Amino acid sequence: MKFKKFLAAVLAALSVFFLFVPATAFETARQDPFQSEEGKSDFKILAIGNSYSDDAFNFLYSLAKSAGAKNIAIGSLDVPACDLKTHRKNAQGDLPVYRYSKWSKESGGKKRVVRDISLLSAIKDENWDYISLQQASALSGISKTYNADFDYLVKYVSKNRPMKTTKICWFMTWAYAKNYRNEIFKAYHFSQAEMYKAICSAVSRKVLVNEKINLLIPVGTAIQNMRTGYIGDNLNRDGRHLNKIGKYVAAMTFVKSLGFSIEEIGWLPKDNSVSASYLPAIKKAVNDAVEQPLKVTNESSVCNHESGENVRFNTLSVKKGFPATCVKDGLTDEIYCKVCKNIISSSKVVPKNENHKYKYTVLRPATVKGDGEMLAVCSRCKTEKLLKISSVKKIKLLKTSYKYTGKPINVSVSVIDSAGKKLKAGEDYTLLYGIDGRTNVGKHSVKVVFKNKYFGKADLEFKIVPKGQR
Repeated sequence: MKFKKFLAAVLAALSVFFLFVPATAFETARQDPFQSEEGKSDFKILAIGNSYSDDAFNFLYSLAKSAGAKNIAIGSLDVPACDLKTHRKNAQGDLPVYRYSKWSKESGGKKRVVRDISLLSAIKDENWDYISLQQASALSGISKTYNADFDYLVKYVSKNRPMKTTKICWFMTWAYAKNYRNEIFKAYHFSQAEMYKAICSAVSRKVLVNEKINLLIPVGTAIQNMRTGYIGDNLNRDGRHLNKIGKYVAAMTFVKSLGFSIEEIGWLPKDNSVSASYLPAIKKAVNDAVEQPLKVTNESSVCNHESGENVRFNTLSVKKGFPATCVKDGLTDEIYCKVCKNIISSSKVVPKNENHKYKYTVLRPATVKGDGEMLAVCSRCKTEKLLKISSVKKIKLLKTSYKYTGKPINVSVSVIDSAGKKLKAGEDYTLLYGIDGRTNVGKHSVKVVFKNKYFGKADLEFKIVPKGQR
């Protein structure tokens, strides 16, 4: 009885204790990494990355502020082309090798850079709400590189994170542009689609199974979604890194993934590198990516008209152009919106190619007795003209006497037409020798047999003389 009373007293005390302790202190359930958070008004995020994180964070402060965030701190640790293996080595040695870029309220949202800082120093610089990790772009779709280095880095960040509530994110990067031809693209057979699928596979098989990863930032899918729309594969500045439109898409994907609504975002770069007309397409691509992080959605139905009423319907129409010829300029297709009449892709003049590209057909071959005729038709503009094939006028051996060598003699022939043009051996005629072998001393025959634009034959004779005879 005494033991039962003691146990009841302990349980009662524990129940009171749990009643007054915040639930977050005992939170063990892992957030679904596919789901963004909601209801936040501020955030602090650090990227342990490379130039790709700098690209993604370039417009993040301004876009987050436009979305309603107030207290913002953004940090990016950058070592060029840094992969998980190198990050691990830097962490283990506490090496001060990073360039640390930071955007904060204190700097007025301006980028401030500190060089030669260690990974741990940056982690301890702020009470980060999020710390994101990523693989180097060339290795992003190679699953076997998400190995012990990845596990170590995740554990290292988890152990050293400034707050127990700090969430570890995975920054899913993008595939290269289709026209990128650097050797590092060879692993994906220079295929953008193959690289994107490989990135999705690596994220699915290696990243999302790690219980310490709390959130996925699907920038790679947002970029791929954009490429299916009217902007197309025009989001990179060098085939690998993002241009300003691409940076805008990447930053907006972070904003959306961190729980902010992007529908009211209206901030645009002052240099007009991103048009307001792009916003419906960008917002749809980002929303679709966060909703389906590992699947490309076709955005070709999205127009760039400002009214959001019909952006999810197929409003695009094409006014067909026509190819250039040798006598007339051509015109590319024009793409426009049937709803707002905006021209999405203007038609452009393709200059005429004044050099005809003829295909020739022999109507009547030339002979030694008369001229021939052939028809020339331009494959570009179908222009036709009749051309004369001059008759064969002179046929002679360049040399008629050869000294005995014990080997077959090959003669040289000169064939000239009535216009003074020299015919080509192999193309206009071939040489056939007699059956006597062309080796022994004596007279031998050679036959000139015409072909292609020419018809007929001519018999010539040469001799082989003893070595000492002229």
